[in-house]
Parts: sequence; C-alpha cells; structure tokens
Amino acid sequence: MSLAKGRFGIEYNPRPRKENPSGAGCLVAIVTVVAAISLTIHTFRRHKATADDPQSVQTAQAETQTTPRATTAAETTPTPPPPPPAPVETPEEHVRILQHRQPSVKNRLLRLEEAEKAGNVPLAVSTIEELRSLPGQPAADLDDTLARRVGDLNAHWLFDLGNLQWVEEVAVRPGESATRIARSHGSTLASLVRLNNLTDANHIRPGQRLKVMNHPKTTLAVHKRAGYADLYLNEKFFRRYDLTGDVTGDNGLYPLENDNSRALIKKLGLTFSTRDKIEIEMLLPKGANITISER
Repeated sequence: MSLAKGRFGIEYNPRPRKENPSGAGCLVAIVTVVAAISLTIHTFRRHKATADDPQSVQTAQAETQTTPRATTAAETTPTPPPPPPAPVETPEEHVRILQHRQPSVKNRLLRLEEAEKAGNVPLAVSTIEELRSLPGQPAADLDDTLARRVGDLNAHWLFDLGNLQWVEEVAVRPGESATRIARSHGSTLASLVRLNNLTDANHIRPGQRLKVMNHPKTTLAVHKRAGYADLYLNEKFFRRYDLTGDVTGDNGLYPLENDNSRALIKKLGLTFSTRDKIEIEMLLPKGANITISER
C-alpha cells in the first residue's frame, strides 16, 4: 500500500497520468446516440408513409386482427321474401260467385258482407239467423259455416259489447259479493268476472256497477254423430263447439243440479278443446240442461 499525489490530491494507488479512461467510453456513447437517432428517423418515416396510404392502413389493420368470426347460418341463408297479400274479392266477384244462389240467399249474403265490413254486429247476427231459417233451407250447404260465424259474433257481442238481450247492469249493494250477485241472477261467477274484466272478484265495492247475465235459460245440445255441441241461451242459438272425442254418456236429458258443470261434463264423457271447455263451463249455471242425441 502506498499513498501518492495524484490529480485530485492524495490518492490510494493513483492511476498513472498516461492512462485516458474516457476514450473508449466516449466512443461507445457516440455510437449509441447515432443508432438511437437513426432508429427514430426510420420509425417516423414509416409511420408517415402508412398514414399517407389508406391501403396500407387497411392492410395493417387486417394484419393485426385475430382469427375471423365464423359466419352463422342465419347470415348465410337468405331471408325469404314475404308472401304476396291475399287477393281481396270485390262485390262484383261475389255476385259472380253467388249467381247460382236464390235471390233470398244471395241478397242476404251480400248484406252480411257489408254488415261485417261496417262492424255492425247486430245486423250481421240477424242476417245469419235469417239465412239459417229460410223456408226450404236454400243455404243448407252453408249452415255449418254460418253457425260458426254467428257463434263468433255472438261471443263478441256478449263479452265485449254486453248484449242486452242476455245481460243486465246492476249496482253492488252493501254486503253483496260477486258470487251472490251471479247466483241471484241465475248466472256463474266466471261469466260475471269475464263480463266486467275483474282482476279480483273479492274486491268489489258498494255502488259499483256490474254486468251480469240475467237468468239465461241455458241448454247444451250434444250431437254424437255430427261431432259437435250447440249452446242455446233463452232458446236462441249462441255458439257451436266441436267435440274432440267420442261421447260416452247415454242419450237423454241431464239437468245441472249444482254449480259444478265440470263434474257433469266429465261424467257424460264430453271432451272439448281447452278454450271451448272454459267457455262452456262459464256459461252453464245451475239449472242448465245438457241433452245428448244420436244424430
């Protein structure tokens, strides 16, 4: 160990004056700076060229995307065009079609068409009733179609328009329930709920006005061979319902002695669609009759 005078005063083993440590370091630093400047210039030029060329931009974007999404069947299958509108028959075409009809039938069919177009339900119903009751039954071949059409009109007239030939409007008295009101008018709770669009039959208030079917004399006439049942209200045809199975009950008259029409319908082996079954049960109050015939 020795101490000697160096360039910065007294040093331990001072470096000889002849060495110059900064020469190599300066050269490395210069090379590094030049390389960095060159890389920066190259990057800037490439970026500028890409920005000036839209095709290059698209190519670059395509190169950076991941694997393309698979095309679904809905995208490859063309959507079929909508069906053409159904042709509308003109009154002239109706006249041509009905030329073989008797004037009594033809005139009423044209009147029925006009009544339905005008939304005149009472006129449409009365016209169909006339067609079905003409002497000699000149529209017998149309009878089933007419019966089903008048049934739809009657249901609309009753439930949506409150046909007054079957419906009465009453005011709820203190202490009355919806069930009591329906029974006192020879009707069913279900029909009262339907007529008034009630969401809860237990929440009616005194003074509230309700529509209720007023003692309709109800008969369901079942025709085994024909495969349908006709409902009559006050001896007037109301609606036709198709049977969905064979009738197991014997021919005869079956009075409904309680409010449970569902049990009697099941006992007689009468089967209907769900919608028809609900409506029939709603329209068959205590005292109604079910008749079964072979025809």
